[in-house]
Amino acid sequence: MPLISCPDCHKEISDKTPTCPHCGHPFTPHTIQGTAKTEGIFMQSLNCGCYMVLILVGAFVLFAILLGSSH
Repeated sequence: MPLISCPDCHKEISDKTPTCPHCGHPFTPHTIQGTAKTEGIFMQSLNCGCYMVLILVGAFVLFAILLGSSH
């Protein structure tokens, strides 16, 4: 059961609830899917950024090893 953020009060709530228990904002299946999709895209882009940093660090280390072994 993932948590989503209510667009009105910005508190975390279940993605299964029909209304926000804090402010009463109604949810339709479409708004819940849109919110979860947006959060999923953010996490995917965050993961991609982490992979890019790891690749760059790995390339730097490999380059340093190759440069050091040639002398």
